[in-house]
Amino acid sequence: MNNYEEKTFLLASPICAKHNLDLVEVSWVKEYNTFFLRIIIDKEGGITVDDATVVSEELSPLLDKEDFIKEEYMLEVSSPGVERELKTDKDITSSIGEYVHISLYAKKDGFKEIEGYLRSFENDEIMIEANIKGRNKSFTFNKKEISKIRLAIKF
Repeated sequence: MNNYEEKTFLLASPICAKHNLDLVEVSWVKEYNTFFLRIIIDKEGGITVDDATVVSEELSPLLDKEDFIKEEYMLEVSSPGVERELKTDKDITSSIGEYVHISLYAKKDGFKEIEGYLRSFENDEIMIEANIKGRNKSFTFNKKEISKIRLAIKF
């Protein structure tokens, strides 16, 4: 986390806690010559536009008061999205039973990417059940083997 992200995280945390929201991520990014301060929030059942609005409206004056960001930027408060990355152990544990997409650093069992239902997560071992050519098969991966795990939409 850079300095802008750390300071913003400290300002946004109590706001999110007050409104029973999880502060998932704070990021400072530049896209097409515009800086964005992105605040990603979540809660059980997903967030609403009102949730994002209240965080934005309460955080914005605090950012103005602290005035530690020198560049012009856009404040963006949003949800993690339907195919959000599972970054923490808590994210993974709370997604047991969900359909996920896993990307591996190296091929295992002939796959570098695989989708299936997240069945368990214990001792850094992630087990998913995937349908391969019409048959259900279980796969177990150590967290260190996984470059990215995210929720996925099953078509």
